[in-house]
Amino acid sequence: MEDPENTIYFSTASSWEISIKVRLGKLVLPVAPEIFIPDCIGVDHFTVLPIGLYHSLEVVSLPMMHNDPFDRMLIAQSRVENIPILTADARIKEYDINVVW
Repeated sequence: MEDPENTIYFSTASSWEISIKVRLGKLVLPVAPEIFIPDCIGVDHFTVLPIGLYHSLEVVSLPMMHNDPFDRMLIAQSRVENIPILTADARIKEYDINVVW
């Protein structure tokens, strides 16, 4: 992540999940997610990865090793875009994708 030559993607699936968790009171941010997330994306120079048609269609081909719909979308995006996922979730490592632990 520290190499400026790397492109770091931030999935809209993650912003969606963060927003839901804030709304449910399961996550507290210093400011509203609609301010916090874009600010962090800008400061960290992340590239936003939208959820596209082929990402959503890839979900059907995923084995049911992970039931979280947001994580399944991240896995699908990783497969379609051929990009690694940075995660500490051991279940994601079970998929045939590049995981940065």
